[in-house]
Amino acid sequence: MKLKKTKGLGMSEMMEDVPISSDMSYADLLRMAIKNEEKSQRLYLSTEKMVTEPKLKKLLLILAQEESTHKEKL
Repeated sequence: MKLKKTKGLGMSEMMEDVPISSDMSYADLLRMAIKNEEKSQRLYLSTEKMVTEPKLKKLLLILAQEESTHKEKL
């Protein structure tokens, strides 16, 4: 599997955090989902920098790429 370099769109940095509620608007729900995808991507990328096992590094990069794909779909 060939890995693409992932990069953030920078969208979530411009968005305010939205508290979870039963009456959230669709836009608020999307905003929250985008922020969560970006947080997950950052977690995988920062963890990848800390590990030395090549297979684990590759897995973390794959997971980060998946989060980027999810975010783009939103």
